[in-house]
Amino acid sequence: MSETKGWAFLSEHGRERISAYKVKALRKEIAGRRLDIQFWSIHRAGNRKRLKHVIKQGTPYFSYMNGQSGGGDEGGVSLSHLLYQEAIAQLPSTELRLGKFGNHKVTILAAEIEKRLGPSAGGRVADVHLKFTSDTYLAKKWNGEVCIEVHHTHAVPGDKILDLRRAKVAVVEVNVSKAFAFPYDEDVTTEEREAKHVEFLVRNLGEFILGTVLSDPSSADFLQEQLVLTEQALAEANEHKVMQKKQIVALTEADQKHRELNASLAARLRSAESEVGSLKAAVNAANQEKKSAVAQAKSNIELLTDQLTLRTQVLVGVSAATILLLGILIRHAMR
Repeated sequence: MSETKGWAFLSEHGRERISAYKVKALRKEIAGRRLDIQFWSIHRAGNRKRLKHVIKQGTPYFSYMNGQSGGGDEGGVSLSHLLYQEAIAQLPSTELRLGKFGNHKVTILAAEIEKRLGPSAGGRVADVHLKFTSDTYLAKKWNGEVCIEVHHTHAVPGDKILDLRRAKVAVVEVNVSKAFAFPYDEDVTTEEREAKHVEFLVRNLGEFILGTVLSDPSSADFLQEQLVLTEQALAEANEHKVMQKKQIVALTEADQKHRELNASLAARLRSAESEVGSLKAAVNAANQEKKSAVAQAKSNIELLTDQLTLRTQVLVGVSAATILLLGILIRHAMR
């Protein structure tokens, strides 16, 4: 942490702060004398150190007293971090976009910056604590409360996450992107610049906030509701199982009847095939008899034809002899 800073808190535990340039202007009004105001470092409440206001070569800044250094702890915050907290706390509503946990439009009922949680959470301090309502399941699941942890220069420490999980506190970490960081050097900040930046953040964060769920507890009411839904689903599954068993029995009976019908049809088919075979044999025999009869008839016809031809020849010969004899008789008679 820098040995100097462009802004400071006005109390050891409060949120009110002031810029070095603002103090310079106030001192100018009283001819450069020191103000009867205490200044505190930018650590979390309870971890802050006393600062002094210094003007060197016209440039104002805050410096640690008695040669102290800033050190480092969980509570050290940048101005980007602080302004992001303030903007979230001012939101009337937004949409939490939580990746695999879904998107949830929420209405913010109350907000508290740097809320110290109870002993179950190890006395941890949440960057922003929100009470909210939502049309989705999230409000009931998280009991309408969530801690927003701002990630700017440092991610949420692992031991803090474990403490919050053990306390069954819902936690969402949000990242201060470059586009949302305070665009000025913190050592030359002014109240006007900070106010405009907060307005900018409120406008944009009011549309949606991208976050990562670090702790996802479930309230007793939500678990009870899920239990009821599970029991209903189980009952429906059992009913479906009974229906399936009935359908299986019906299908089994239908299959048995189908098998019996197939067996009956197969027997009938075999009988029909046997009858067809007998009929084919009879037809073949009849055809054979028909062929024999036709051949016999043909033979008889040929024999009769031969006999008729022979008789015709005989008759022709007899007729010729008779005619010759008559001719002779006629000639004798005429003599």
